[in-house]
Amino acid sequence: MSYKILGTCDSVTECDCCGKKGLKKTVALSNEGSIIYYGTQCAALALMGSKAKGNAVDQEARAGDYVTRLIEKGYGLRTAAEAMGRKFGFQWEIKDSVLHFGAAGMISA
Repeated sequence: MSYKILGTCDSVTECDCCGKKGLKKTVALSNEGSIIYYGTQCAALALMGSKAKGNAVDQEARAGDYVTRLIEKGYGLRTAAEAMGRKFGFQWEIKDSVLHFGAAGMISA
C-alpha cells in the first residue's frame, strides 16, 4: 500500500488502524484515493516501518497543515513550499502541481 500524509485532524479522534479512541489528533493519510485516519504511531508504522518514528510523522503532518493554510490564504504552491521548507527544514519538490516533501508528505495545488 502507498500512503501519503495529508495533514492532521482533531475532529477524528479514533485510529482506523488499531481502534484506539480519545486521541488528541490523528494523521490524515491518503491510501489509493481513500482517506484514513491513524494515530501518529500507527501512521509511523505504516509509513516508515517503526512506531518510534511517530514524532517525524507528526512533524510532516504539521508541515502539511502549514502549507494548506498558506494556500487557503492565497499563497501560491511554490511560495507556500518555500515557507514550509524554511520553517520545518524539509526538502521539497513540485511535480505536476503536487508538492512532495519529507518521507511521505504530499499537497495538491
